[in-house]
Amino acid sequence: MFSKTLGLQLGYAPAFNNLGLVFIAEGQWEEAKYCFEKALEADPLLDSANSNLLKTVAVHRLCNSLSSCHVKD
Repeated sequence: MFSKTLGLQLGYAPAFNNLGLVFIAEGQWEEAKYCFEKALEADPLLDSANSNLLKTVAVHRLCNSLSSCHVKD
């Protein structure tokens, strides 16, 4: 549904923001980040997109840090 909306209105910030949330749920961090950035391009005042972008970047970094840690048996 979001992809269809984006096809009709490419600059519709809420659709990009919501699609970013879908990508987060699937663990697709880069795609989510891209969507939040596009939402902010379309509407720089969309607080939810800004908040989601910051959280996505932070969680992605944390996940990368944790995956590089080695646990000893």
